[in-house]
Amino acid sequence: MLAYGYCRYSSDLQNEKSIEQQKMELEEYAKKNNIKIVKYYIDEAQSGRYDTRINFQDMITDACKLKEVQAILVWKTDRFARKAMDNLYYRAKLEKNGVKLVSITQPFDSETAEGKLMTTLLAGMDEYFSQNLASNVKRALKNNAQNLQFNGGIAPLGYDIVDKHYVINEKEAKIVREIFQLYIEGTSYINIAIQLNMKGYKTKKNKPFAKTSVMSILENEKYTGKYIFNKGTKSVHRGIREDAIIYENALPVIIDKDIFEKAMRRRKNKPHAENTAKNIYVLSGLLKCSCGGCYTGYKSVKTKNGNTFSYGYYRCNNRNKLGNCTMQPLKQELLENKIIDILTKELLDTNNMQRLINEVNSQYKVLQNESTEDVSEIEIKLKEIQNQMNNIVEVIAKGLANDTLLLKLDQLEKQKKFLEEEYSFKNKVSTFEINPDDILKILKKDIEDLKDSNKTELKKIIQKWIKKIEVTNDFVGIYFYLEDFLPNQMVARTHYCFCYRISNTFKSGK
Repeated sequence: MLAYGYCRYSSDLQNEKSIEQQKMELEEYAKKNNIKIVKYYIDEAQSGRYDTRINFQDMITDACKLKEVQAILVWKTDRFARKAMDNLYYRAKLEKNGVKLVSITQPFDSETAEGKLMTTLLAGMDEYFSQNLASNVKRALKNNAQNLQFNGGIAPLGYDIVDKHYVINEKEAKIVREIFQLYIEGTSYINIAIQLNMKGYKTKKNKPFAKTSVMSILENEKYTGKYIFNKGTKSVHRGIREDAIIYENALPVIIDKDIFEKAMRRRKNKPHAENTAKNIYVLSGLLKCSCGGCYTGYKSVKTKNGNTFSYGYYRCNNRNKLGNCTMQPLKQELLENKIIDILTKELLDTNNMQRLINEVNSQYKVLQNESTEDVSEIEIKLKEIQNQMNNIVEVIAKGLANDTLLLKLDQLEKQKKFLEEEYSFKNKVSTFEINPDDILKILKKDIEDLKDSNKTELKKIIQKWIKKIEVTNDFVGIYFYLEDFLPNQMVARTHYCFCYRISNTFKSGK
C-alpha cells in the first residue's frame, strides 16, 4: 500500500511530539503494516483550528486528484483536524476518492459509531443536495421531453438540432447506416472503426472512431425514431426507470427497426463482458478466520461429462500452511447473498433505521452550528486571498513580475479553489434543513443499491457498513460499525442478529 504521511506541530501546545518524532513513529507503523510512505506533508507552527494550512491543502488536493496513494497516515486524529466537521468532511472527501485516513495511535476500528454514521451521511449528502437543488432543472428537462425537444449535450451522429428539434444530417446519417451494415455483416467493432478512420470519417466530436464510439452508435435506439428521456439508472445503464419518458416514431428515422434488431441479436449472441470479467469477491478484506488468518477468494474450475463449471469460494490463507488451519472453504455466492440479506433485513430494518435517523438528526445539528461558524471565517479568508491576488496582479501588470510573485500567486489560487470547495459544501450544510424523511432517503439509498449495483459498487457498500466478519466451524459472526445504535434487546440476541450458523451448503465439502 502507498501512503502520504502528514505531520503538524502546533505553536499553541508545548507538549506536542516534534515533527521528527511523528515521522519516526509513522515510519515504524508503515514498516510493520507493509505500507510505503511516498511523500510527507508537514505544517509547522500551524493550528488545527482552521484548515488554511498550505501543505494540508496540497495533500488533500494531491490525494484526490493524483490518486497515487491509498492512505494518509497521521500520528493522531487531531493532527489532521480538530473540529468534527472538518474531520468528517475531509475524511469523506478522501474516502470518496479511494483514500483511507489512518491514525497510527487511534486505529479507526475504534472510531465512534457517531463518527462513522456521519461519515456515511456526508458521503452521500453532496449528491442529495445536488438532486434537490436541481429539481427545477429536472422539471424543465421533463417538459422538453414531453414536447420531443432536445435536452442538451451533444446530438448523436446523424442528427443536427434545429429549434430544439432533431433533424437528419444526411452526410453523418450515411456513416451511421454504414456502421450498422458492417456490423450485421460480421465486422468487429475495432475493424469498423479502422475502416471509418481510413475513409477520413469523424465522430460528432470531430475525433477518430474507436471501439466505444462504434458500440454507442449501435445501441442508440434514437436512430429508429424512438425518443427516450431518463431511461437508465446510475448503476444499471441498460435498465428502464419507472419515470422514463419514451415515445415511439417520434424522431426522424435513420435506421429501420428490422436492421436495428438484427444488430441487437448479434450483440446478444456475443459473450457478455460480465461473464468473461474477473470474478470480484465483495467480502474480501472482511472475512477473518478463527485461526487468525484471512479469507481470500479463489475460483475452482471443474469438468463433468464434457461440460466445464466454474465456482467461486472463500478460503483461509492459512489453510495450505501445514497444520495451521483446517477450516473448509465457503461458497462465494451463497455466503455473499446471505450477508447482503442480513445487512438489508436485520441491521437496516425499520426499527433500527429510526434510531439511526434520530442520531443523524442530532449530530447534523451539531455540524450545522460548526459549519455556520466556518462559513463566516472562510468568507473573510477568501476576501483576504482575493485582495492579495489583486495586489500581485497589479504589480505584474506594471512589468514587475518575478518568480517569487508568480509562485505566490499560484499558491493563492490553489488556496482559493480549495476554500471555495469547502465553502460550497459547508454553506449547504449550514443553510439546508434536512428532516427525518430526507435522512431516511439518504440512508436507504444503500439498501436500494444493494439490489441494483455491480459487484464493484456492492463491495464498497458492504465495506461501508460492516467492520469485519469472523468465521468459525459453526458460525459466521458479523460486526457492524453502527451496532451501538441497535436496541438493547437486539444486542442481547446477538446470535440471532449478528451470527449465522454455517450449514453444509455453505461449505465446499473439500
